[in-house]
Amino acid sequence: MQDKKVYKAKDILNVIQKGMSDFQIKNFVVNAQLTPIKQLHQAAIEISVREENLRKGDFEDKKQRLKIEVIKQKMSRTSDSLELAEYELELHQLEEKLVAIADEKVRMHYELQSFYDVIDYFNDNYDIEQMISMKDTLEIDYWVKRLAKQASLDLVSTGRISNGNLSAMMDMPDEVFQICLNECYKLTNQLAKVVPVPALSGPGDDGEFLIKFGPSEAQNAITQSPEKQAIDNNPAA
Repeated sequence: MQDKKVYKAKDILNVIQKGMSDFQIKNFVVNAQLTPIKQLHQAAIEISVREENLRKGDFEDKKQRLKIEVIKQKMSRTSDSLELAEYELELHQLEEKLVAIADEKVRMHYELQSFYDVIDYFNDNYDIEQMISMKDTLEIDYWVKRLAKQASLDLVSTGRISNGNLSAMMDMPDEVFQICLNECYKLTNQLAKVVPVPALSGPGDDGEFLIKFGPSEAQNAITQSPEKQAIDNNPAA
């Protein structure tokens, strides 16, 4: 029977990719943007950053290699043991930097491939030129979806929309605010069917709206009590 391999930390790092995984990139970096044009834009931003870092990495690699050559020339011109020891230490440090640069380039190339896949997908499945021509309208769609999602998560988590998200929704034009609110209710209804939700009723057989706003039945009973009605009808009493 073959002996089971004993892995060390270095062995694991050599076989498991560094940086973000393909799944992480596509689900938590790209898909998190909610709308196709924002997803495409995010992928383009991520590509631009990594390609620029690769160019900087290539420059840094050349700079460190030049320093290595300079130190080797200095070593060839001296026989002083202390100077040689110092040069050897500098040489070791520069070689370590080259290893780190190479590792970082491997990581960036790996992540770039995932983002290139996203661009390829959009080229194959979308009319990108049309999306760009509609970017102003699609910007509204993005903010509706984003704020609706955030408000829905507020409702699912706490039973109310936070002041910040509600204020942001109300900053939009009235008709867009109403669309955003409807999207929020729709998403909350979907979540309430599968996730325990505080202060929300469960889905009814008739598919009625799940979120109950306004005063509770107990508050209604107090509000509509004979004593309250008498006070309302006779304010001077």
